[in-house]
Amino acid sequence: MTISSSPSSLRARTLRIAAMVLIVPIVLTGCSAFEPNYTECPSIKAAVGGEEVATTGTNFGQNVIVRINGYVARCVATANGHSLKLDLGLLLRRDFDAGIAAERVPINVTLAFIDQDNNIVGRHLHQNNAAFADYNDKSRPNVIINTEIPSGTRVVLGLGKMAAGQ
Repeated sequence: MTISSSPSSLRARTLRIAAMVLIVPIVLTGCSAFEPNYTECPSIKAAVGGEEVATTGTNFGQNVIVRINGYVARCVATANGHSLKLDLGLLLRRDFDAGIAAERVPINVTLAFIDQDNNIVGRHLHQNNAAFADYNDKSRPNVIINTEIPSGTRVVLGLGKMAAGQ
């Protein structure tokens, strides 16, 4: 049995191998080449007393306790401060006195931007909804907040709507 290959098929095979050598690394790196340049975030802390709040469900009026259960912050430096992506983990608890059906709960998170003189220079209110499935007394939703942190400020966050002057 003799194997013969023409110069054109050999050239085509070589081109396919060269294309694979170039394309495979590009596909494997994917979007990671476009990942932003993350920097250290300014200080982010929960306000004392703002880490837990009692609220009421909207479907059946069930009493619900909402607590901050942790967070992950990612910042990118900008000309005016930092662009913040905050992934806030929450723990919601309810009792079954008002029923065991699914319940929807409004979630409000206020971020206050505080300068070096402890003055509030801005706020960001994030509103979202969380839910309990039927027969569950706990829920662990994540809330993702995207906002800008002004230059020279730190962040104090709390559950609920922060009134002016607080």
